[in-house]
Amino acid sequence: LHQRAAGQALGHQRQARERGDTVVADQAQLMAARAHSAAGHGARGQALLDDVEARFRAMFPPTHAAFAAVATDRVRAALERGDLTRATQLADDGVRFMESDPRLASSLPLALRHRATVHLRAGRNLQALADIERLLPLTRKSVPEGVLSTGLGNALLALDEVPAAEGERTATGMAE
Repeated sequence: LHQRAAGQALGHQRQARERGDTVVADQAQLMAARAHSAAGHGARGQALLDDVEARFRAMFPPTHAAFAAVATDRVRAALERGDLTRATQLADDGVRFMESDPRLASSLPLALRHRATVHLRAGRNLQALADIERLLPLTRKSVPEGVLSTGLGNALLALDEVPAAEGERTATGMAE
C-alpha cells in the first residue's frame, strides 16, 4: 500500500513539474518520502526528503514554515529506523524551531505531538505527558467549540497512549 502511494505521489510530482507548479511538486515529493519511509525504504525516503529540503533552502529563509514539515518528517524517519537518540535530538530541535518564530505557532502542536511520541517510545512517559498537556490547550485554542478536528482528536489519542503515571487523568490531560 505504501509503495503504491509512493509511486502515485512521484507521478503527481512529475505532472506538477511539467505544469511548472513547484509547490504541488514539492508537496507530492514530501508525500512520496513519507510513503517510502513507511514502506521500509528509509534510504529512498531520506533521499527524497534531502532533495526537497535543498530546494526549500534555495527558495525560503531558514524560518519558513516549509521547514516545519521537513523537521517533523525527519523525526518520523528516525523513529522508523529505531534511532531514538536521533529522534529525540530532532524532536527537541523541531520544538525549538516552532517556538522561535510566532509565525510557526500553528505547527507547534504537531511538533509537540511528535516529541511526545518519541518520549513514549523511549519510555519517558512523564515527559510525553508534559508535551501532550502543553499541546492540548494550544490545539483547543485554535478549534472553535463543537468543531471536529483531527488535530484535537490526535492530541486526545496521544494522551490515551501515555500509561497512567500517578493518579487518574481526565480528558483535559490534567491529573486529578
